[in-house]
Amino acid sequence: MVPDDWKRELAEVIFGRMPIIVWTAVCVTAASVALTVVVPPAFEATGSLILRSKTVQRSTDSLNVPDERTSAPTENDLVSEQQLLLSGALIRRTIENLQASGDIDSPGDALGERKGLLSSVKSWLLRLIKGDDKDGAEAEMAGAVEATRKNALSAHVVTDSNVIGVKLKGNDAQRVERFLDTLMTEYIQYRLEVLHPPNQRLFYRERRDFYSKRLKALEDQLVAATDAASVTDLEAEIANNIDLEMTLSDRHNTLRNSYMEQEQQVATLAEALASKDVTHFAFLENDVMETLNGELMALTIERRRLQRQFLEESPQLEALNKNIADAQATLRAEVNAILQDGIRRQNTLAAQIKLLEFTLAELKDRTDALQNEAMQFRQLSREMELLRVSYESFARRSEEAEISQAVGASEASGDVTVLSRPAFSSTQVFPKVPLVPILGLLMGLAIGCVAAFGLEYFDHTVRRISDVTVCTSLPVIGSIRRVASVKPSK
Repeated sequence: MVPDDWKRELAEVIFGRMPIIVWTAVCVTAASVALTVVVPPAFEATGSLILRSKTVQRSTDSLNVPDERTSAPTENDLVSEQQLLLSGALIRRTIENLQASGDIDSPGDALGERKGLLSSVKSWLLRLIKGDDKDGAEAEMAGAVEATRKNALSAHVVTDSNVIGVKLKGNDAQRVERFLDTLMTEYIQYRLEVLHPPNQRLFYRERRDFYSKRLKALEDQLVAATDAASVTDLEAEIANNIDLEMTLSDRHNTLRNSYMEQEQQVATLAEALASKDVTHFAFLENDVMETLNGELMALTIERRRLQRQFLEESPQLEALNKNIADAQATLRAEVNAILQDGIRRQNTLAAQIKLLEFTLAELKDRTDALQNEAMQFRQLSREMELLRVSYESFARRSEEAEISQAVGASEASGDVTVLSRPAFSSTQVFPKVPLVPILGLLMGLAIGCVAAFGLEYFDHTVRRISDVTVCTSLPVIGSIRRVASVKPSK
């Protein structure tokens, strides 16, 4: 293609494909006009709120400090107010309020009845699927809330200000205005309930009274346990009993050792008396025994001397033997007396040990009982301390809630003010009737031109001299003009 011929080529393409361009423009324009007819009209209502101050949490310590009562709202506060305005709970309250006042019949009509064909078909299908039961009504309410929150309601912060603008779109201008006005009114009340819940004071008061009653019951129980206690100072009595128990335990060990020694001595004496080989009992340290042993030893020595001089049958040896037998009998009698005395001492030690063990057992039982009482007192004291802390905490929170409800509620309701009540424009915002067909016509022309150039680009039919040159790469010698066929004359 010669560069100078591009205008001619463009004109040829446009005029050659004119039917495509025209029909495309006509179809798109007709579709845009149909869109304005099928799609229900949308109207818009606007309003604004101003956030003047931020209410802080009220406490008894901050009442006399004016600087702590309010503060300037921050960017986060404005964002929080936006989220509160767009919350599903607020939209649900608004719809329920409109239903209760008789302004709307169903949640789907909150922003105006949808008169479009598609909306009518959609509503008919939803009623057919869900029915008129309670679940269907709840689903319709949830759908209306979600549709309003996502598609109809919007809020924005005006630049460099504390003003929040609110916009609402719907199919009925008057209902949109009524809905937004009710929503802004409900927002003031809902915000007050969020910042100062109405059941907060009741909750704190109930918990305070609950812990107060439990604390009083534990105090009475502690007083009754104190009156029933056997001693006044349990800890001191337990310490004394433990010291006495240790002393008695030492005494018991001493007596036990003495008993074992005495038992060994008695067994030795009994064994010695039972043996005939033991005659002198020299292992006993006793003055009487030493005297008797000395006499017996002297008689024995004398007998040995006389045996060298006399015969066994002599009167001298017989008399001496009699004296030795009497001395041995006296000695054994003394040893037997010592044995009986040892047995009596052993029995006495056994009785003392048994009495001491009985005393220790009683003392241990008494100490255990006192420790159980002390444990109960400590447990009651711990429970009372925990209950006292809980009671004081809820009492303080209840007092703060009372103050916040009495003083802070008025401030919280005054923090936000309706700057401008909702107002609507009688001109619909969508679809714009003059604009949509014009845009459809321009879009149809653009699509038609694109389609024409596309067809021309993909059309390889030889129609011009330039097409022959491109296809054959040969120079054109000449051309024959197309002549219309002439009908033969009759």
